[in-house]
Amino acid sequence: MYLRHLNNLENQPIHYKIEQEGQKSSLIASKDNLEKASKYTFDKIFTENSTQEEIFKHVCLPAINGIFENQKSALIFAHGITNSGKTHTVVGKVNHF
Repeated sequence: MYLRHLNNLENQPIHYKIEQEGQKSSLIASKDNLEKASKYTFDKIFTENSTQEEIFKHVCLPAINGIFENQKSALIFAHGITNSGKTHTVVGKVNHF
């Protein structure tokens, strides 16, 4: 599972930090302070500075390669609230075509 955290425009009053733990990344978040935090672990956390190329290399390329290496299918699912950047993350800017 991969995560793209909120950018500055989406920012809510939530305190968080990101920790790298070997091959996994963890998001530690709390509304009040990090002492009462919840911890969520992901395969990778993409920040607001992550590029489409970086996301493609970590998420899409392995799925595509898997199809050609005897994997029967692949699914890339973008989930989030309206106007959170799902389409932009997958498609990018119009001038990239």
